[in-house]
Amino acid sequence: GVYCTGSSTAILGNSGSLVKEGYTLAAWNTQADGWGTNYKANVVYTFGSNNITLYAVWMPSDLTYTVGSHGIVITGYTGTPTSILPLPGGVVSIGSSAFAYCSSLTGFEIPSGVSSIGESAFIGCTSLNNISIPTSVTTLGNWCFANCTGLASISIPASVTTIGDGAFGNCP
Repeated sequence: GVYCTGSSTAILGNSGSLVKEGYTLAAWNTQADGWGTNYKANVVYTFGSNNITLYAVWMPSDLTYTVGSHGIVITGYTGTPTSILPLPGGVVSIGSSAFAYCSSLTGFEIPSGVSSIGESAFIGCTSLNNISIPTSVTTLGNWCFANCTGLASISIPASVTTIGDGAFGNCP
């Protein structure tokens, strides 16, 4: 639609005509790669005089998350993973206990842009055998990988400045 400069409008959600199998529309973003500003559906925003193009941000349906204007925080997982889960751009944090005790998860690629891995995020993921931590990560929370007894390799980049208590407790 066309809106007057400075007018307020609600960003529409998915009216049912947008479909991506296995995914849910999480938000709208100013960048196609998800690293711009997020806009939540059904929230009223005031826009300036410049045109704005919004792109759909799709999240796997079995992830729970919160959306903020500058990123997405993964808060949980309701499925049964067996391999690496794909995450979209715009994820800035893996929240506390997000993948706790997902015992069948074998691998996980943390997307570039994630800055923190929360407390107990992967605790008890006994089949997790490798994890790739990007240089954007600065914080590993307490017990984030504790009891990951199948963990064979992990590379911690120099960007990590905080490693919480027991982050790798009971790991090989």
